[in-house]
Amino acid sequence: MRIVLVNWARVWDGASHGGGINGYTQGLALELVARGHEVYSLCGGTAYEAGGGPGDGGGARAIGPCRIIRHPDWLGIRVAEVVNSPVSAPSLAQFRDPEGEVASATLEARVGEFVREVRPDAVHVQSLEGFTAGCVGAIRRAAPRARVVFSLHNYHPICPQVYLLQGHRRACVDFRGGEACAGCVEAPDPARHRREAAGIKEAADGFESVRAVAGWHESMPMVAERRGCIAEINQQRLPPVWSGVDLPARRPVPNVVPDERQEPTNEYGRRRAAMVAALNSCDRVLAVSEFVRAMYESKGVRAGVMRTLHIGCRLSDVVASRPESSVPPPPMVEGGEPRAVRAVFMGYHNWYKGLPMLLESLELLTPEVLSRLHLSVIALGGEHAEAEVRRMEPRLAGLRVVHGYRYHDLPWVLSGTDVGLVPSVWWDNGPQTVLEYQACGIPVIGAALGGIADFVRHGQDGLLFRGNDRYDLARTLAGVLRRPGCLESLRAGVRRPKGMSAHAAEMEREYAAA
Repeated sequence: MRIVLVNWARVWDGASHGGGINGYTQGLALELVARGHEVYSLCGGTAYEAGGGPGDGGGARAIGPCRIIRHPDWLGIRVAEVVNSPVSAPSLAQFRDPEGEVASATLEARVGEFVREVRPDAVHVQSLEGFTAGCVGAIRRAAPRARVVFSLHNYHPICPQVYLLQGHRRACVDFRGGEACAGCVEAPDPARHRREAAGIKEAADGFESVRAVAGWHESMPMVAERRGCIAEINQQRLPPVWSGVDLPARRPVPNVVPDERQEPTNEYGRRRAAMVAALNSCDRVLAVSEFVRAMYESKGVRAGVMRTLHIGCRLSDVVASRPESSVPPPPMVEGGEPRAVRAVFMGYHNWYKGLPMLLESLELLTPEVLSRLHLSVIALGGEHAEAEVRRMEPRLAGLRVVHGYRYHDLPWVLSGTDVGLVPSVWWDNGPQTVLEYQACGIPVIGAALGGIADFVRHGQDGLLFRGNDRYDLARTLAGVLRRPGCLESLRAGVRRPKGMSAHAAEMEREYAAA
């Protein structure tokens, strides 16, 4: 089959630029190539250049015309990219212009031309960041016989800043037809961001660039493309509205889908309506977890077009091919005494993945209990939390801080680990970290939020605590540290998740189901 995978980030960057979605896209693309398919990757929304054609600024200060270029093939994948897209990616760069994500005749014409030239059997959309809702219709018109599949990895179609978190801190439970989105987060002007990305200098007039508002994610490494270079952005800035002690963002989050299907009242509401209509026009919409399926069904996506399909984990294939890479921990009792529990937090250092909450929960433990914990923090951007983590070091049995990792090193990095920590503070869609721990045979202590409960069976292969509840996480950790033998029985219950090869076979059936 000839298959087009659509995502905003370049496929060769994997999770290092584009997070879990791009890591998944890369893994799926490589597996499909290995299975003999002709695979194209179409990305867009980050590459801009100055030019004389029509653009955001006009005249000599304009970016060039929207066009699609071909890059050299990468490991058998045919790579194409939209240059000068009128929609910026990632989503926060576009946040202030929600209607720009509804339709663009220019962008949709380019996408249609590309699809007509490729003549795919299937188009698999991973994300519409950098594209418009109208691009789905353009694909359908250009390739009426192609199977159009959309994977719901995150909440971007119903939330212009992706995470359904007001101010990136508290769960958004009332959309109010789009009124809740207005002023939700600080964001740059999208048109000026595109010109800045193209290297067009702006007069100093108070404009805040992407670099200046990178505190959206509180220390998450954001990336901005400038003349072909990736610039890491790691600034910290807590939103002032939640700078006090009694933060609304610290209240427990119930794992309940908000009932909020209101009529659109502004441009953000119209954006959501257009995205839902685009999803309903697909042949199949795949949710990465049951919670995500329920969330989107509550927003108007037809049950008949949508089903839950858990993604595959490349690490399962790695461990299966190299079983010596995943070494189990030593027995819990050494010389008649329980040894320290080796726990790992892995992923991004940011608010919503829960590292700040984890550290606050550890502060609630008594010194006697905390002294039984050996903690590893393996986090991209973790250098911004290192001072806070190091403050605990005298009270811990041991501490390891690593600022990032390479994906295929994970079995070795995680060898000897007793338990993985996934303390997400919002409805995490289907965190791949859970699957990566399980691929290495490691039980998980995770928040009972979003898709985490799809994968962690409480009391069988892990433990669940109430979402965003620091006291319940501290209680759960204290129980494990006082009775570490429970981790051995939990480890015995861990099932290795399906690998990417098995998942690619599932996707082949989806692509061929026309």
